[in-house]
Amino acid sequence: QWGLLSAATLIVALPLFILFVIFQRRFMEGFMTSGLK
Repeated sequence: QWGLLSAATLIVALPLFILFVIFQRRFMEGFMTSGLK
């Protein structure tokens, strides 16, 4: 049961983590470009 639960958690958390990384990177780029102006 624990294997199924951990697998489901990983399947749900992985896309959220990827989205968070992409969003953070774009946010930092936008922050840097707006800060230079």
